[in-house]
Amino acid sequence: MRIFNQHHLKASTLIEILVTMIIAGIIIIAIYDGLDILSKGISRIINDRSGNDIYSHSIIESITENADSSIIIGNNIILFQAGYASDTLVINNGNIEHKRKGHTEKLFENALLCNILTAPDQSSVLSIHVIDNAKDTVILSYEL
Repeated sequence: MRIFNQHHLKASTLIEILVTMIIAGIIIIAIYDGLDILSKGISRIINDRSGNDIYSHSIIESITENADSSIIIGNNIILFQAGYASDTLVINNGNIEHKRKGHTEKLFENALLCNILTAPDQSSVLSIHVIDNAKDTVILSYEL
């Protein structure tokens, strides 16, 4: 008489496999969402610094291009449009404040140096030194 070896194999039920797949899917989704949140946070940190400089540049470029004339009194640059004082730039210890209609905002908060340069022909230039994302020094100049 022949005796068969009976091997008892343990198997998983369909419900156990389904629960395992659902839990694995939830874990994978959580990992991808975490990575997405992390990458957005890192890009926000990187762009905050350069974004402020780009915004500041656009503001100063706009007001200097639209100004009819300007007067420099100490560390204040008063810009005129149509004969009226429209904007004031105040330079304090490397910081620039833009004042317009009672509102004040800081521009180029990370500036290394801010200078008002006067050429021999009495034309003036606002020179601002900033550091870009590549850690290079960039010199921005605006004719007044």
